[in-house]
Amino acid sequence: MRRHIYTPTPVDAEWIDGLDIQSFWKVGAETRRGLHPLLERLLDQHPAWCGASVIAAFPGHGALPTATMARQNDLWAILAGTSGILSLGVEVDAQIVADPQVGSWLQRSEDDRERRLSYLRDTLGLHASVESDLQYYWLHRAASVLLEAGRIGAISSGLVVVSTMKAGVKHEFMKFAEQQAAVFETSQMCWAASVRFRPFFLTWLDVPQSSEK
Repeated sequence: MRRHIYTPTPVDAEWIDGLDIQSFWKVGAETRRGLHPLLERLLDQHPAWCGASVIAAFPGHGALPTATMARQNDLWAILAGTSGILSLGVEVDAQIVADPQVGSWLQRSEDDRERRLSYLRDTLGLHASVESDLQYYWLHRAASVLLEAGRIGAISSGLVVVSTMKAGVKHEFMKFAEQQAAVFETSQMCWAASVRFRPFFLTWLDVPQSSEK
């Protein structure tokens, strides 16, 4: 039987609004595939992800080489699919911070923001200018998943937001999905047409706030 490697970190130990990444993830820790049942149903929508199981999962994960923050993903997981390795990022909307919009973020002078934004755009396959009212949060979270996908040779990658019904956060995520040329639909794998070098999907997955099942 496959052993699922899970490495909890202190940064994610606190429960927020009744649901955090560790409490959500532990529901699936003892299952055959190492995934929450909601994630299993979601991933089984696509042949490359159908039946995929966890090899290792890392909460509080960071991948961007120029990052100033401690992490870029609430959790990043390596999955084994029938056709190859997969890269999955999972965010919990209760833990999403109020990151600035790209326009106001660029006005800060701590470092070379224009260069960093260009790096994120290239990683995400964006050729047009990033809209100034887009929340910066989603750029580096998605880029982290794609960077790790390249490092491990993943055949496909995705970013899933486990939602506790925060309407404002969902609206910002929808705007990001549109920037990625993805047709948005709740609880569906929305494929980003902007990312051409590796299949990449975005998903908003609704979960009742009082439930982890």
